[in-house]
Amino acid sequence: MSSCGSKIITTTRINDVAQDCCRSSINGDIYNMAPLSMAESTQLFYRRLFNPEEKCPSHLEEIAGQILEKCAGLPLAITAISGLLSSVEKTKEQWDQVKNSIGHGLEGNSSDEIMLKILSLSYFDLPLHLKTCLLYLSIFPKYYTIGKENLIRRWIGEGFIHEQNGIAAYDSGERCFNDLINRGLIQPGGTDKFYEVNSCRVHDTVLDFIASKAIEENFVTSIGVPGVNLTAGNKVRRLSIQNDGEIPSGLVLSSIRSLNVFGDVGNLLHLRYLRLNNAHAVTELPEKTAELQNMGTLEVHGQDTIMEIPAAICQVERLECLVTLVVTDDYAILPDKIVDMKALRVLEGVSVYRQSIDFIKGLAELTNLRKLGMIFVNSYADEEWEEKYKEIVSSIYKLTKSSLDSLHIYTLNEPPELLDNLSKEHPEPLGLRELVIEGDDVSGLAAWWGLLVNLRKLLFCAVEGVSEEDVQTLGSLSYLEYLCVHLWDAPEDPEVKAPLEKAMKDHPNRPKLVWIDEY
Repeated sequence: MSSCGSKIITTTRINDVAQDCCRSSINGDIYNMAPLSMAESTQLFYRRLFNPEEKCPSHLEEIAGQILEKCAGLPLAITAISGLLSSVEKTKEQWDQVKNSIGHGLEGNSSDEIMLKILSLSYFDLPLHLKTCLLYLSIFPKYYTIGKENLIRRWIGEGFIHEQNGIAAYDSGERCFNDLINRGLIQPGGTDKFYEVNSCRVHDTVLDFIASKAIEENFVTSIGVPGVNLTAGNKVRRLSIQNDGEIPSGLVLSSIRSLNVFGDVGNLLHLRYLRLNNAHAVTELPEKTAELQNMGTLEVHGQDTIMEIPAAICQVERLECLVTLVVTDDYAILPDKIVDMKALRVLEGVSVYRQSIDFIKGLAELTNLRKLGMIFVNSYADEEWEEKYKEIVSSIYKLTKSSLDSLHIYTLNEPPELLDNLSKEHPEPLGLRELVIEGDDVSGLAAWWGLLVNLRKLLFCAVEGVSEEDVQTLGSLSYLEYLCVHLWDAPEDPEVKAPLEKAMKDHPNRPKLVWIDEY
């Protein structure tokens, strides 16, 4: 502790670590966290299981108290067991069955033993597909923030989640993600611009538990994790390299399906998911990438470079998701034969003016495409820009009439005629459910908004506010659930926002309205 009164606080569940920290400091002390009281435990337990205006039924109060006694005031145990109870009927018989499953005499056990018992119960209660999705989280390091979209794409790429009964694979993955949160097995992280949870974390105790299960089942192989010993000859299916760990020579990598490493992956024939982060040194993806015929997802996140994606990648018939994103003004160059990738469902990071006309025409043939992300930077326009502009309008229209339901557009120094022309040339209703337009001002396009009869989510930019015509049209979108408006000049005058706020309040769906003053 300095003369300014600053302190260093170390948290640990290991008493020996606490003792060592105390001995190595001046005036150090150990503060033992007390478990929750019964009143605090009950409050947390009920908050997880009932709505604020709802009370615990009288016939469940006694058994609820018995369950809480077994949790011994441990918040994570209470969260996990309430998550389990949320998936069963609120009857005395069901709750009594859960209580008996926890076991007898648990109150005298250590906190680790209590948590292990309750986590085991929660884990074995999961349906098979949720068990698999949960085990996969052991591939991430402790305290790691896991992006929802990235995680769901991994699940799909691995084949854990499929399109079923008319429900898209991504939508099924989102249900699994929300189910794991509701069960208390993963913790919600940040939110997106529509205030929806877009990331999660795994409590270190839960991670230790699922990591041990993943090792037992040879589901994930981790390298560089303290306390994890590898056996030579192990056949690796999923590889997680952490803390600068090195791959031992004895591991069998020929059957690997996913990994977090950089380098030549041409021999990993079973690989299903490949993500390259901060690939600033990569100017061209290796041709051998095309040999990964089982790959379902390829993500390339670069920096300060123009990357060329080889035409051979179009031979990967199972590829459903191709994302090429960068953090500067240089973008990936995609092959013209993109039209051959019939299985493609997600395509992001398309810099329109960097692509050829054949590529833009080919986009319209990707009839399975569900999500498209495009970038319009006027400074990249060449002598063919007018023709490219016309073709992209045509391609967007054709895609929205087939399976496209999410369109993201980023514009820079680009007039908003793209959307205006789309409404003039093709005035029929469009099936988009999500539209995000960032960059330049695109307000004043009420005629185009009116075509989006199925729209659920909308984000756009407005320089000086939203026109009266825009307000009326946005209020008429029957299915609108989220509306996000970026005000460039961040006006403080409430009258600028009032008309749209009133329109959303009067809307039958009461859409969530978010004002963004700055990015």
